Amino acid sequence: MVGFGHVSPAGTHAVNSASRRLPAAQLKRFTADALLAVGLPAKDAATCAELMARADLQGADGHGIFRLPQYVRRIKGGAVNVKPKVKVAREAAGMALVDGDNGMGHVVMSFAAKTAIAKARTAGAAWVGVKRSNHAGPASLYAAMPLAHDMIGLYLAVGNANHMAPWGGIELLLSTNPIAVAAPGNEANIVLDMATTVAAYGKVKTAVQRGETLPEGWMIDHQGRPLTDPKRAHEGLLVPIGGYKGYGLALVFGLLAGTLNGAAMGSETVDFNADDVTPTNTGMAITDIGSSSNYANAVALQADGKIVVVGNAFVNSFAGTSDIAVLRYNADGSLDTTGFGNPNGYVTTNVGAFDNGFAVAVQSDNKIVVAGNADAGMGDRLALLRYNADGGLDPGFGTSGIVTRSASGPSIIAGAFAVVLQPGGEIVVAGYD
Repeated sequence: MVGFGHVSPAGTHAVNSASRRLPAAQLKRFTADALLAVGLPAKDAATCAELMARADLQGADGHGIFRLPQYVRRIKGGAVNVKPKVKVAREAAGMALVDGDNGMGHVVMSFAAKTAIAKARTAGAAWVGVKRSNHAGPASLYAAMPLAHDMIGLYLAVGNANHMAPWGGIELLLSTNPIAVAAPGNEANIVLDMATTVAAYGKVKTAVQRGETLPEGWMIDHQGRPLTDPKRAHEGLLVPIGGYKGYGLALVFGLLAGTLNGAAMGSETVDFNADDVTPTNTGMAITDIGSSSNYANAVALQADGKIVVVGNAFVNSFAGTSDIAVLRYNADGSLDTTGFGNPNGYVTTNVGAFDNGFAVAVQSDNKIVVAGNADAGMGDRLALLRYNADGGLDPGFGTSGIVTRSASGPSIIAGAFAVVLQPGGEIVVAGYD
């Protein structure tokens, strides 16, 4: 359920203290219908409605349904592209720059978050910057999206209006530039969402709408005196958290989320509260860390056409533990679930804390030799394993199918990156020590 106060038609002050609650599903439908009416495609309208209602349900009233009239005005004014072609403008394995094509911020950031999650699955971590976006609601919405994938999410944004002056100044050159961090927990997830000002401007707007006196410490006037009169809120400057330290955070977050991505920051920031016609070129950034990712590092072909792949399988990505993984595929690309590692088509082996298979070779009898490294707690050990054709470790090789060798000399690191089989059955390994 989402609660609302009774406000005047102008939406500037509370008429009385009565409030009513409406089912979230009803508000989602209302919001989606309103956005459909001004031209958003049904899928995008539903995305925005879902995230706006979620903002209210998690207590971020200043960034939820409250913003709908403002969004509609800006759409009608031509400031927002209702049918954007959101795309990845530039990318590498662990990074991307998303061009939002001036679309609704909720739509653009949902695309960016999905892009970051997909990249973090293969790269282990990913940074995705965003340009040409719009206001997207509370930061925690997007920082929390990676949680469902056992990842840490970090989100930064440039606010859509400047309400803070540089430390010691009075010219409004910085916004609230928020940060949100979300991390998986055993009993409950941990989510931090905060502006770099004592109060986000959305909180000021909702307090003004209700006619409430602003708490002292939220805003100051141009003489540095506390400003608490809601009728004078438009004259005030938001106070940074922690004094000059909050100003420093706002500056750096603006550089990372805005300037780095080619988005607006500082004097380029458009006040979307007062301007319904100018695109904001809002900048954001999302980082996903510690994904439960599995890696393939090497491949070998058997004489019968089957394909052997080796790499690692994360057991606990946050503790940094993984096993050596060996998979065998049939010639048609399906996992060999009947002949290898039955019934999986793959096997995993734990040797140390953080294990990885970097090289593989197949003997003439289809026994599989894997070389890599095994974390020994104080450093890496070279690891050599031999598997029978059915995926079981070969007990006739080393100790139960495994040979490890610690580093020699002053080094504490050893590992293998290549393996070659000689005609006489000898195994040659190349790596590092």
